[in-house]
Amino acid sequence: MKDQVAALKWIQQNIVAFGGNPNNVTITGLSAGASSVHYHLISPMSKGLFNREILQSGSEFCHWSYTENVAQKTKHVANMLGCPTNNSVDMVECLRSRPGTSITKSIINFMPWKYNLFSPFGPTIEVEGDEKFLPDIPEKLVPYDIPVLMSVTQDEGLSTALYIIYENGINELNNNWNEYLPHLLDYNYTISNENLRSKIAQDIKVFYFDDKIISKETISNFVEMISDRTFGYAVSKAAQHIAAKITAPVYFHEFGYNGNYSVIASFDPKSYSRGSNVTYCDEIIYLLNINGFSVHDNEEDTKMIETMVNIWATFIKNGALDIGNSEIWLPVSKNPADPFRFVKITQQQSLKPENNRTIEIMHFGVVYH
Repeated sequence: MKDQVAALKWIQQNIVAFGGNPNNVTITGLSAGASSVHYHLISPMSKGLFNREILQSGSEFCHWSYTENVAQKTKHVANMLGCPTNNSVDMVECLRSRPGTSITKSIINFMPWKYNLFSPFGPTIEVEGDEKFLPDIPEKLVPYDIPVLMSVTQDEGLSTALYIIYENGINELNNNWNEYLPHLLDYNYTISNENLRSKIAQDIKVFYFDDKIISKETISNFVEMISDRTFGYAVSKAAQHIAAKITAPVYFHEFGYNGNYSVIASFDPKSYSRGSNVTYCDEIIYLLNINGFSVHDNEEDTKMIETMVNIWATFIKNGALDIGNSEIWLPVSKNPADPFRFVKITQQQSLKPENNRTIEIMHFGVVYH
């Protein structure tokens, strides 16, 4: 994160030489990149380095973005690498003597099932030092008052679900639900009581599956569960949190268009077809040139490129969005108790305003918070 701050400072110092305007800088990111962008919105080290933000499929509120139980996890790594854990100074000194590759390889021990939890370490609070990137927990830091554009895809969790399916993980999960679900949904380190973890696992099962098992008939429920936990709830919560604390607009959309290409095809090309599910990363292929995704090769996808580029360009230039007809793209309400306002980008390429309490991705937070 501090490397990114250094890069943003370099841009401020040098952008004029490239014909740019240091007072009109937009930073954007996808997934972990979106989380990074959100962190810059609240970090005292990032003040004044940009003027707009675009976040796709990620926020600092995502469970994989912020490190919890840092001391416990660090001691676990130290034990694996033969370092003392009774004194933090000695522990750190010992860890610094270990090869970086050894520390990196030790992370696999935090992933007991199908590489979950997949992100055990990330940014956390800095207690010491003159320049603290995160001086407090993210919820307590006030975001900068600049326009923000945020988004999720319709079926964010599909790629993760497909990985588990193709790794023969469905039967394993069905047969070991209480044991594996806390790792898959990453609440093993936030719920210390083992009995409570099992109860939550059963509550989640009832909530999403009506106590049924994962099967062909309930795959969509499985995708929804992963989508809610990994992206949907946290990104929507972040949008409401930011909107409530700043005067600038926060815009939100759900990307629901599926063209000739998709990340899904990398798992199983035969299972993919136009108009099916819209998974993680599918939105970005209409904004950036991505190897293997030749979306210019057909008329419909080319139209979507024009739509998405226009949304970004309009926001970057004006800090506001207009759908282009009689209806205005309304920002997220400043009152978190109000219905959640967003725009759905549909398969028909329409931009449909929605006014929904949950966007169908907010309710999962009730279960694990």
